[in-house]
Amino acid sequence: MSRQLSFDFSEEVTFPITTPLLPIRPKPLEGEILSSWLTRLAFHNGIAPSQLSYQLISTSYLLSIEVDRIPSQHLLKSITAHTGISENEILKMAFSKYEDNIHLRFEKHGNIPHVISPGYKNIKTGALRGFAFCPDCLREDREPYFRKQWRYTFVVSCNKHARLLSDECSNCGYSFIYFRSLGNREEKYERDSIVICQHCAFDIRNTVTKPTGDKIIPFIAEIQRKLIGATVKRWSVDFDNFETVYHAIPWFAGIKLLVRFLSSYATSSELIRDIIDGKGLPFDHTDFKTILRSNSQFPESYPAHKIVSVGVNFEHKTINGRAATLAILSVILDNWPQSIRQVLQNSTQSQQYWALLLNADTPHWIYEALNPCIQFAKLLPFEERGMIKQYLISKGYSKPTQYHINNFHQTGTFPLLNDKEKKQALLESRARFIHKDDIEKKMKRLRKKST
Repeated sequence: MSRQLSFDFSEEVTFPITTPLLPIRPKPLEGEILSSWLTRLAFHNGIAPSQLSYQLISTSYLLSIEVDRIPSQHLLKSITAHTGISENEILKMAFSKYEDNIHLRFEKHGNIPHVISPGYKNIKTGALRGFAFCPDCLREDREPYFRKQWRYTFVVSCNKHARLLSDECSNCGYSFIYFRSLGNREEKYERDSIVICQHCAFDIRNTVTKPTGDKIIPFIAEIQRKLIGATVKRWSVDFDNFETVYHAIPWFAGIKLLVRFLSSYATSSELIRDIIDGKGLPFDHTDFKTILRSNSQFPESYPAHKIVSVGVNFEHKTINGRAATLAILSVILDNWPQSIRQVLQNSTQSQQYWALLLNADTPHWIYEALNPCIQFAKLLPFEERGMIKQYLISKGYSKPTQYHINNFHQTGTFPLLNDKEKKQALLESRARFIHKDDIEKKMKRLRKKST
């Protein structure tokens, strides 16, 4: 019989010839994401996820460093040694399995295209999102767990229960992060602690359905199902109105360009109106921008210095914002490319936007469809854009964006920071956050002493 695990965190973790197995080792469930399984693993053994992190890799930040994207070899070997689960089974729960599928290569840091990055605050991206979940699914589970599909940007509803997902506690309003659960607030973690809010101890399985938000479900259920199918089959085989079947990488790269276009300032409300007019969507063109740029509601008790604005990336949008965008995207793809060609012909601003994107790196199904309706003669020539790009590189911009190039062409000024200035601004921003956090901790200590 194996020895029981001793949690002595004062020593570095080593791997002897016989590594003690965790006393309780739940198996991964169907479609479960790695961080969910590790959280359940900790709670089953009556400890916090941070304590499990110490045992596995000698740090308490195992889950907060986005373990779901690319688990390290050290972590894989450690988990296998303590649980008996094979490395292949562990990798099936991570997003690294989808490399060469929805994206060529996943980076260790930053955003993963089409994947939500949960977290309270992120100085670099401004992300402020929790883990999405369907309360009905969690309630029906024999043991509640979180699905990998719920992390996709294009999965905003549960087709089984016909309701929008949620990513915050309906009781206190905070973003829901399951591996920060407080258990029963006495640090006695139990199996179902994964569904307990980390702030108010509310059971998120009791989240009430919002009928107003669920009106959009019939308009997004089909496109959501098709996009999920493309991640599994690696081909856009379910989009029958397209003459050609596309591989998942160029397909999802094109999808990202389209959702980026819909959320861009270059896309006017009138253009949205021309796309969705007569389609019966539960919102009109004047409401779309408001829905798209809406942020989560924060409780009055939320510290003001921790509220940061959500970035422009689709991965940072609210569930309602992404659902509205998917509904419009469904309308566009159902009549591709005629639907978008017709509206672009009357929008010089939108033509200029696409002219800056259409190049050798643009997915060919987007390029071939939109290139004929763009009047390049009225826009900045490619040769001149190339010259401006080289000039900006010489001035310290390692990766000039099309916005840099277009703005410099129009104004002759440098509107955004170059690499050196960006680095300095990031360091100053981090220093401000660290300083505020130190003050907050100091005030807490003083309050404890006074009581």
